[in-house]
Amino acid sequence: MKILVRMPNWLGDGVMATPFLQTLQAHFPNAHLILIAPASVCALFERDGGYSLIVDQSKSAKNRLLATYKLAKSLAPCDLAFALTNNLYSALLLYWSGAPIRIGYAKNLRSFLLTHALQFQNTHQVLSYYNLLSPLIDPLPVAPPLKLSAKPFDLQTTRKAIGLSPGAAFGSSKRWEAAYFTQVARHFLEQGHAIYFLGAPSDQELVQKIAQPLDTHPNLHNLCGQTTLHALIDTIASLDLFIANDSGPMHMASALQTPLIALFGPTIPLVGKPWQHPKARSLFKNLPCAPCKKRTCPIKSGGPIEPHACMKAISPQEVIDAANELLQEERL
Repeated sequence: MKILVRMPNWLGDGVMATPFLQTLQAHFPNAHLILIAPASVCALFERDGGYSLIVDQSKSAKNRLLATYKLAKSLAPCDLAFALTNNLYSALLLYWSGAPIRIGYAKNLRSFLLTHALQFQNTHQVLSYYNLLSPLIDPLPVAPPLKLSAKPFDLQTTRKAIGLSPGAAFGSSKRWEAAYFTQVARHFLEQGHAIYFLGAPSDQELVQKIAQPLDTHPNLHNLCGQTTLHALIDTIASLDLFIANDSGPMHMASALQTPLIALFGPTIPLVGKPWQHPKARSLFKNLPCAPCKKRTCPIKSGGPIEPHACMKAISPQEVIDAANELLQEERL
């Protein structure tokens, strides 16, 4: 049996799809699972067995429609197919794969391409993916925790190792204030703890802005843009605490059960909060303008709500207090 899964495009969403994959594998233990996704999402599963990983490069092709058709035909015939993304191209991929059972959400005028076009519900993203199994598995068991393979290591610090991830690939609206990250880093450096800045190469300028006021400190480690995806996962798994925006690394920390403070502004914890993680704290101010879900803050100065107020309203002291609470608890 050959099962095609068009995975999500974002790292964090890829992590949140792991309960779906675990249950799919358990229900079809002898199936050949083909995961199609951008390279970064495919890399999440390189350490896992049981999957064939195919990078979807159709978006960068001159003719995306033709590239999608060729990709589908290179895999055909499939017996079962799922679309975890909601665009038309993923539904076309399923249709052209020849799969007689094609499951996805009824969005973007694509229902005619699916045999099971489910109605979308506003729920946690983990459950949005997981509920796609409902046409095949009844009753559907409770969704398991997130799963991510890691090889933790000793960060060689005599105090606590605290990771800060100030980036967010979605856009600037999800990013907590740079000056706030500086204040938090300074506080814990003064306490004798070690600070590790983590992020993608695109976050380097932001991290330099945050770290510059801290000068050179032996316990300050800037690893931003200097780690592979697997090294990033292993580093997060080795931390005593991780502080991050709503981002891919935040969901990695949730999967790894690293004590976590997640900062939410233009998105809401209902949809993307750390999944089944007892040592996670989600900070969110629930302002009238939230959740706008915009890449950049649309609010102009001079109104009743200041630009980026959803993130600015989360104070450094709130984060420090939540961090101290988690650091005092014994790690699971």
